Amino acid sequence: MPRNLKKDYPYYKVHYVRDLRDLVNRRCEMYPDSPVFKFKCGTTASPHPHSNADLNGKQNAEQKVGHNGDSEWKAIYPKDFREDIQNLGSGLLRLWNAKTSVEQRKAEPKIAILSETRYEWYVSYMAATNGLGIVVPLDRMLRAEELVTMFQRAGIDMVLFSKKYTDTVGKVMSECSNLKVAVCFDECELQGAYTYKEASEIAGDKGEYNSRRIDPDAVGILLFTSGTTSQSKIVMLSQRNVCSDIMNMFKMCSMGPGDSFLSVLPLHHTYECTCGFIAQVYSGTTIYIGEGLTKIASDLQKAKPTCLCVVPALLEKFYGKIMKEIESSALKRFGFAMLRGMSRFLYLLRIDARKVLFKKVNDVFGGNLRLVFMGGAPSDPNVIKFFDEIGVEVLQGYGLTECAPLVAVNRDQNYRYNSAGVPLVGNEIKVYQPDENGIGEFIVKGDNVFLGYYGNLKATDEVFDKDGYFHTGDVGYIDDDGFLYITGRKKNVIIAKNGKNVFPEELEYLINKSPLVCESVVSQKENETGNDYIIQAEIFPQFDEIRESFGEISADEIRVKIEEEISRVNKKLENYQKIKKVVIRDTEFIKSSTHKIKRCA
Repeated sequence: MPRNLKKDYPYYKVHYVRDLRDLVNRRCEMYPDSPVFKFKCGTTASPHPHSNADLNGKQNAEQKVGHNGDSEWKAIYPKDFREDIQNLGSGLLRLWNAKTSVEQRKAEPKIAILSETRYEWYVSYMAATNGLGIVVPLDRMLRAEELVTMFQRAGIDMVLFSKKYTDTVGKVMSECSNLKVAVCFDECELQGAYTYKEASEIAGDKGEYNSRRIDPDAVGILLFTSGTTSQSKIVMLSQRNVCSDIMNMFKMCSMGPGDSFLSVLPLHHTYECTCGFIAQVYSGTTIYIGEGLTKIASDLQKAKPTCLCVVPALLEKFYGKIMKEIESSALKRFGFAMLRGMSRFLYLLRIDARKVLFKKVNDVFGGNLRLVFMGGAPSDPNVIKFFDEIGVEVLQGYGLTECAPLVAVNRDQNYRYNSAGVPLVGNEIKVYQPDENGIGEFIVKGDNVFLGYYGNLKATDEVFDKDGYFHTGDVGYIDDDGFLYITGRKKNVIIAKNGKNVFPEELEYLINKSPLVCESVVSQKENETGNDYIIQAEIFPQFDEIRESFGEISADEIRVKIEEEISRVNKKLENYQKIKKVVIRDTEFIKSSTHKIKRCA
């Protein structure tokens, strides 16, 4: 569609917030009638006791009817959310004061959250940052032994958790002497632990908590990077890092109280936490708390959101299912092609009929979806183009945990299907030591760039240069219009015999375009004689597609089919890039909770 050609249009106006307490207060002032959250009744432990209160006659009616007539969803309004934050924060502060010495209280407590996505997770995050201490969101999918190591490395003082992780927290309590307070979102029998309800009700006077000074430039958030717990780094973010990232993001795309957002990705990851939680509180939208990726199809139908945050794997999965249905018959292919042609013609007449013409496809996503933020990895431009053609804007961005996380994003009226976008307002991005093709490492400077790695001055010094630029480790180039293109990770780059760089991610992209391939990882390996290095592709085939296309065939026949696909890829490559060895695996690659393949696993 031609919509993505508009340039030099003004940035959207945003309101200033100093810190996360200020952000919550401004939400209450600016959008009091727009619910902050909606969640399915019975899926959270202790909703605010006044969440059914009548606010200008609106809340009570919505509780009875529900969004779009769906009475399953319970609404939490801004003042209720703030009161829940203050009740829990005040209670945790009282417990902290009771269990520590005067000397210990001089340091801000570190508060871990270990839970699936639920309303109490959001309240706990804000309770920690709105006047208590430093929040430490943890990956709930990790083993207990790994989490014990994290608690010890970060020096965590408090933990808020759901009942599912009672045994894990019990192990942590027995091995981490630093841990002073444990609060369970549900009723639990863990000795020494409080319930969320108990912690929220012991507050008494909330004045001390509400008056505690927040330094927006101090460490406010600790985040573990990916990798094993012994090798992962702990990123220190300030509240200014996060607030500046959000404000600058909304200068480039528009969202507001008329929008609704379905949360599907894990909240411990800074992408979902910043863009899918804190940014939504800031903008006045309503967050629907979904039941996770396994229930996303039904949640989309019930919540009918206008916005989503996704990783490419999720969007490509939807795309694959839709295209499979379209390709199932010649009539459907012809009908879809006709609709595409009609849509383009009408758009030339300034008539945007995509939502009408492609209603059946849009209904898969609830019918209202208009905007998708996508990050975490590059995606197939054809997938983004497809969603654009049916009336859903997919704004691909680029970010890192160290940048809170957004570094670049496509604007909502000026974007490229194959680009990670343009630098975020306030970000200065350069290509460090570019080669003859303009490809080099991206370096960044801006208010969103982190403070350093906790307890690791050496690692911090290694990623910041003398001019204050953060070296991202990501490699790519910037075109003449300022758009960023990611070609790979610096640590993954393969140096060929002729000195040329081979980017595994680019080869994986070509391999994964094959319908017979589910996942792939390209790496450099020694040849069989041990006297040279070759490029190897390890591949997990798309077995369902293979069976559907060729029937039940043997492992050797599957290898032949995959090697034929690799031969097609090699024809597009230079000699130094060609894949010389193929390894077939019968299980998926090990992935992080955000569906990234762990390349060294």
